[in-house]
Amino acid sequence: MDAKITGVNTFSGSYEGLLPKTFPKGFESFYQMRYELTEQQYCDFLNSLNPKLVKERIDLDATFQGISRKDYGNFISLNNEKFLTTKPNQPCSFLSWNDCLAYSDWAGIRIMTELEFEKSARGFDKPKFREFVWGGSEITNQYFLDKKLYKCDESNYCVDGNIHVNYLGFSYFNDVCTKNGSDKSYIGCRSLSQDIEYRGPLETGIHSKGKKSLNRITAGGGYFGTLDLSGNLREPVIPIGSIESRNYTGSNGDGRITIEGKTDNKDRYYSNE
Repeated sequence: MDAKITGVNTFSGSYEGLLPKTFPKGFESFYQMRYELTEQQYCDFLNSLNPKLVKERIDLDATFQGISRKDYGNFISLNNEKFLTTKPNQPCSFLSWNDCLAYSDWAGIRIMTELEFEKSARGFDKPKFREFVWGGSEITNQYFLDKKLYKCDESNYCVDGNIHVNYLGFSYFNDVCTKNGSDKSYIGCRSLSQDIEYRGPLETGIHSKGKKSLNRITAGGGYFGTLDLSGNLREPVIPIGSIESRNYTGSNGDGRITIEGKTDNKDRYYSNE
């Protein structure tokens, strides 16, 4: 809340009322995926749907600010009526809120609340000033490394550093990407290289690979070992600021969705399709 970024890190919603006892606040234990949802996992989901209804869950022609899916690092395609990806371990971008609801219902899981997200990142530690999800304010230099020189676990790239901020060209992140917004030797954010020709997320867990010293700070990991809690993609969570969201009880999906490819779990606040 101290980053002083206009329109970011500011509270939105209602201050009124109390959170019900049934709202997951992070005091109880919960399961969490260690890595972000991958393109291969989402392809498996798409391939299980009725082909006539799969358009509800993906639009291959979608663009963001006039830029295509592939330019933003989404490599899902349709080939012989089957969804495939050339980057199976790439975090899946271009997902709407309702896509997330449908997938979690189908997979028998759920979306965590923002309080559970805080617990996943901070654990039992006390808050610190300018704290990132890896428990400190350190941002290590971000360099893209050549696969020929470094072993990258069969990835076509690997990185040094502990964060990948996915907002290329956004002045909001000058205080994170460069020291004092000007010192180019302090590079914490993503920069394009000759090896990576797209904007967008990097392979899941990329910051924990190919490093001699591995800990929360170098890997950018949460308290319990979850990776990529920030930087790679925005993390969808159930907020406390919305009155509607406070009825959320945290029930898992049942493995079934509607014939329209939508969630049928009543414990999913707002689905405006």
